[in-house]
Parts: sequence; structure tokens; C-alpha cells
Amino acid sequence: GEKSNLKVQNLIIDNAFIGLASKDGSMTNVDKANINNTDICFSAYNKKPEFGGCYIRYKNLNSSCYDKINFDKNFINH
Repeated sequence: GEKSNLKVQNLIIDNAFIGLASKDGSMTNVDKANINNTDICFSAYNKKPEFGGCYIRYKNLNSSCYDKINFDKNFINH
């Protein structure tokens, strides 16, 4: 939903189009993620302009995801 806050530890995702998405003013913090067999590991975007940007902060991400991250122009890099 809009303006959500999510904190995740030990995220495991397998066989998905998008592993984790954050949008419309949401803040997502991920500590340790193992994401496999996805087209996009993380996606951060703005669907409704009235909610502003969003962010995904992550650490300890498996290396196969580094080239599968999609951030639009409204992504806030923290």
C-alpha cells in the first residue's frame, strides 16, 4: 500500500517476476536477502504522483541480484 514501512530480515524469494517492490511513499529495509530465479529482484517506483518517492535500503544481497534492480526517477537513495 501507499506510505508503508517494511523491515525484513532473512528474505527468501524463489521463482517470481519481481522479488520485492516498493512504491508510492513506502520505505523498505531489507537485511539479508536470497532472491533467485526472478526477472527483477527489487523494484522501486512511483505509481501515483501524489504520494512522492519511495526507497529500498538493502544489505547482504546475493550477488545474482545486483544487475536486476529497477529504480525509477522518483526513487530516493538513502
